[in-house]
Amino acid sequence: MLEAISGWLRHMVILVLFAAILDMILPSSTMQKYVRAVIGLVIVLSLLLPIRALFNGVLSGKWEAAISGPLLQASSLGGGAGAGNASYTQSLRRVILQSLELGLPKGSLTVEISSSQQNDGSTAVTGVYIACQNVSGYQYNRQEAQVLQAQTAELLGLSLAVVHVSYPGGEV
Repeated sequence: MLEAISGWLRHMVILVLFAAILDMILPSSTMQKYVRAVIGLVIVLSLLLPIRALFNGVLSGKWEAAISGPLLQASSLGGGAGAGNASYTQSLRRVILQSLELGLPKGSLTVEISSSQQNDGSTAVTGVYIACQNVSGYQYNRQEAQVLQAQTAELLGLSLAVVHVSYPGGEV
C-alpha cells in the first residue's frame, strides 16, 4: 500500500515538473492556452487514478489484500501467534463463505478447511472441502461446482487439486 502511494506521488511530481517546464518553454501564443488546458486535464485525471483503482477493487469484490496466497498468517485473520489452527480455520471459513455465498441461497454451502502449522509459525492450507446442498428449489450442478472450485483456488492462491467441491450429483 505504501509503495503504491509512493509511486503515485512520484508520478504526480514528475508530471507537474514536466508541465511546468513545458509551460516555460512554450512561447506566448494562442497555442499555449490549449496546451495548458490539456496539461491541466492530464493532471486532474492522474489525481483521480487512485480513486478509480480503489472503486474498481471495492466494487469487484476482491479480497486478495486480506488473503495473500496459500501461506496465510493466522494474525491476518484475527488470531495471534498463539491462536492456533482452530481460530485460524474458523476465520478463514467465515471469509470464504461470505465471498462464495454472494448470489447463492444462504445455508447452501458448508466449508471445511484442513491446515498445518509451518516451522516459521505460519499456517498452510492443505485442503478446502466445500459441500453444496440444494436449498429452496436451487439445484447445484457440475458447472457451478467447478466455478466454486476455481474461485476458491484463485482467491486463496491454491491449486485446484486441494480444493474439493461436492454437490448432490457428484464431486469435482
